[in-house]
Amino acid sequence: YIAILLIVFSETVFKFLSKEYYRENFELMNKYYSTAIFGAFLVGMAIFLASYLVVNSGNFPMIGEGQQKETILFFLISLGGLLLSNISNIFVAPLTILHKVYLSDISNIVSKILQFILILSVAFFISDVTMSLYGYSILLSGLSLLIFTYSFSKESMQILTISMKYISLGCFIRMIKMGAKFSNVNSILLL
Repeated sequence: YIAILLIVFSETVFKFLSKEYYRENFELMNKYYSTAIFGAFLVGMAIFLASYLVVNSGNFPMIGEGQQKETILFFLISLGGLLLSNISNIFVAPLTILHKVYLSDISNIVSKILQFILILSVAFFISDVTMSLYGYSILLSGLSLLIFTYSFSKESMQILTISMKYISLGCFIRMIKMGAKFSNVNSILLL
């Protein structure tokens, strides 16, 4: 469910950025872009903190006694990788709008290749591959995806700036409202 909400948020950002780009309202586009980056970071931190508190609050009888700590570690590390990937999706949106380059596909492929190489390396050098090691590969994959998309977007983006002065609560609320409407429609369709 967290992944679905994060995807909805990044797709909502894409819609607002493209609308303002074609209107040539670059000031408002900068507001949505900066707000989305900082908003994704804050929402990600809130999701991570809430998940951490929920996971550490109780006992999980469905998980074996010896595997409980490793399962919790895997969940939290994987969640961190997912949150990093979500922020990178926001960096990709303007490139797709401006240059018609589908960097998200390219960067996801590069990220998955790196994750596969990490898993193979761990399996080759360490005979005991655990869930937490797999979680670390997801985290490193998300981090590499974030670095790759940020560097690529920074090089080719001249009209957008990430700045605290562009953060707007109104823009954040509009993006959240649209994302909520979109996720409600999708939830009804899934039923």
